[in-house]
Amino acid sequence: MKALKIISALLIVSGIFISCEKVIDIDLDDSKARLVVEGGLFIYTEPASNTGYQTIQLRTSHPYFGAADADYSVSGATVMVVNNTSGDEYIFTESNLQSGLYEINNLDPELNTGYTLYVSATVGGELQEFIAKDSIRQVAPPMDELSFHLDSTGSKSDNDKELGHLTLVSFLEPQETKDYYKFDTYLNDTLVRNEIDGGSQWILLKRDEHLDEVVDSVIINDYLIPLKNSGDDLRVEMTLITKETYFYLFTLWENAANAGSDFPAAEVKGNIINTTHSDRYGLGYFHCGSRSEILTTVPQ
Repeated sequence: MKALKIISALLIVSGIFISCEKVIDIDLDDSKARLVVEGGLFIYTEPASNTGYQTIQLRTSHPYFGAADADYSVSGATVMVVNNTSGDEYIFTESNLQSGLYEINNLDPELNTGYTLYVSATVGGELQEFIAKDSIRQVAPPMDELSFHLDSTGSKSDNDKELGHLTLVSFLEPQETKDYYKFDTYLNDTLVRNEIDGGSQWILLKRDEHLDEVVDSVIINDYLIPLKNSGDDLRVEMTLITKETYFYLFTLWENAANAGSDFPAAEVKGNIINTTHSDRYGLGYFHCGSRSEILTTVPQ
């Protein structure tokens, strides 16, 4: 009888806990996905490199529980760029080979000219309109030399240290203007990642106030190119960007570095304005610039 009373009491207590259960629904509204814009317009210092080909990549931010490697590309969008001086309109068409990639083959940007990007795209099941503006203010100086410095990883006492090449460039920096630069290094057409913060940083930024008129062998990437890559192709792109683009990229770089990740831990607002819902500004950046490049092969 005593055992029966104990079992009965346990059942009553269990019933109390069961009856007190409450399902809490967390509203993760995927309809508030953001448009992400990557790309812009570029004019090259070397005339032969100006083919008129420009690209704009569109995708959406992925849902909270969405797979990071899923396809979030935005298809069926209308993408247009307008020359703010002449009023000329350029329509981009979506690539047949890559979803969400919009291309044009006859847009040669002009110096000292502003451009406006217009995008009409379905985001979160709703048609939304976006605009962004940037400009190309002057020509990027040509790079005179691409050189290498043999270095090693680890300390001198480290038996596992590896030898490799640091990449350096030289060019003349016009001191009469305020200039902002972005450097990208490609090994066999693959973008090289810096070793800073675990390899999370994919670009290098410099301001001219930190550069002399004669820029002689400045290191543009702390990635050591392995000796095994001797004879491989190496290409460096130096893009002259606007002050606004520089500080956007710097904030993005700083945010990602603090997170120790490829991606910033918090949203970084760029220049993509949502004219349908002002509080749902787009992510990414529409940027224009003048670009010079230099190519060589990795030495022995």
